[in-house]
Amino acid sequence: MTQLKLSGTYKVDKSSRIVLGYTYQQLVSSDYYYNFYQTGTTGTGNLPTNEQASNYSITAIAVGYVYNF
Repeated sequence: MTQLKLSGTYKVDKSSRIVLGYTYQQLVSSDYYYNFYQTGTTGTGNLPTNEQASNYSITAIAVGYVYNF
């Protein structure tokens, strides 16, 4: 799994600020433990039922405005 998180706060004036955030996450799954249970010549990227193992990536961006009174 790879994960990257960045965030920052930018002060606009005395009572307000903007908050920014960025997140990236990627999962590539292959488990060598299940290699023994595979049928035929399937690789470790498949589950014991010969289904493809799950892989995903996510990107999220967040923006917030904070006002103190």
